Amino acid sequence: MALPAVVGVLALCLGAVGAVSTHTVLTSLAVDSARVWARGESWEAVQARVRARQPQATAVGTERPGVGVGMGMGERCVSLSMPMRLGSWIQLGVVIEETACAPIEP
Repeated sequence: MALPAVVGVLALCLGAVGAVSTHTVLTSLAVDSARVWARGESWEAVQARVRARQPQATAVGTERPGVGVGMGMGERCVSLSMPMRLGSWIQLGVVIEETACAPIEP
């Protein structure tokens, strides 16, 4: 009687660990990709970099112009999304997303 509850709690814990792990990986990759793109790399090079590190991730880039005095040249933002998996064989219906921005360097 208690065994199904224990199995259910264990599955939820594993799912939470998987979500945190995926989010951490995407955060690091988004920050790195935004910084590289803001330093002058082409968008194609940034996408290739993302695919090399996380083939399942989808990348979207946006550029925000600087406005006002002292705002600089603007910033480039990279948004990544990736389906959450348990191991390499079970894909859940949850998509993890992360966005990072970096100021454009002259």
